[in-house]
Amino acid sequence: MKLASANDVFLILTESGIAARLQVEMPEKIIVGSCNTCKYMKSNTLKDILRVLKNPEEKDKIIIEENVRVTAEACVNNMFKYAE
Repeated sequence: MKLASANDVFLILTESGIAARLQVEMPEKIIVGSCNTCKYMKSNTLKDILRVLKNPEEKDKIIIEENVRVTAEACVNNMFKYAE
C-alpha cells in the first residue's frame, strides 16, 4: 500500500488492530494507534443492530448535547469528503 502523504507520523483512532496493520504495510511511517478494545467494542451483533433500527427501546437511546452532535457530524462528513 502506498500512502499518498509526505507526512511521516500518523495518529490512527479507529478499530483496534488497524494501526498495527498499517505499520506492517508502511514501515517507513510512524503509526501511533491508541485504541484498545474495550468490553463493548465487539459486543454488538447484526441481530442487535437490526432490532434497534426497527424497534428502538428507551435503553438504546444515547442522548448527547447538540453542540457535541454537530461537531461529531462535521467530523464524520469530513471523513467521507476526504475519502473521495
